[in-house]
Amino acid sequence: MQRPSYCESNASPFYEGYELCTIDPPEYETGTCFGDSGGPLLVSNPNGGGVVALGITSHGYEECSTLRPSVFTRADLIASWVHEWVEAVKPPPAPAPAPAPAPAPAPPPAPPIQKAAPAQATVPPNLPGFYVTRRSRTRKIVVHVSGDGKHIVGLSIEMPVDCQHGYALSLNESWLSYADNLTISNHTVRSALEWSESRETKRGGIGVFLKFTASGRLEGRLRLRLPYRSRRIGLCQGTLKFTATT
Repeated sequence: MQRPSYCESNASPFYEGYELCTIDPPEYETGTCFGDSGGPLLVSNPNGGGVVALGITSHGYEECSTLRPSVFTRADLIASWVHEWVEAVKPPPAPAPAPAPAPAPAPPPAPPIQKAAPAQATVPPNLPGFYVTRRSRTRKIVVHVSGDGKHIVGLSIEMPVDCQHGYALSLNESWLSYADNLTISNHTVRSALEWSESRETKRGGIGVFLKFTASGRLEGRLRLRLPYRSRRIGLCQGTLKFTATT
């Protein structure tokens, strides 16, 4: 387990307060790789037998190098989400056996037993944490889901955007926070973010569509319209479809 300062310097992106990171010196034999997302970080229980889960795998690096730290989402932040899933997938109790009919000389045929309808499972909120697109030299989208799994509290966009007259804009901006967030409704987000007016830009916007398709996975679409005052740049616009995972 490493200090937050080490993690911020060597495990970018790293978010202190939500994540922790590990590395295995001096042997450097263990670390995370593809397919490990969601796997537990376990340590021996200092108060007795068994183990304790400190976190779940968040992200690593394309080369799967054990010389670089592995990043985990803190388990205590998602404990409530895990408990809701456990409750949601519990099978309904078995129906009580039908009472035996009283003896009679000529009993009428017993009516068919109606099967009890299965209980409706409550769908838990979406997995908290950071959803990141696959590593690319030119594009990176990071979506931050709050600890309760019900809000988008961070959106970072790094991508090129084509503009008029052959100009290409290198966009690298962040939006949203816990105070200014987007609500997830039925595992979906549809909203528009404002592109503020300034000395260099006119008022524009970014259309946001996010759909959580599985635990720890979302598909998204961004529609950007960013007008610049400079005639050399003009209107910058484009659409990006992406998939991001924890």
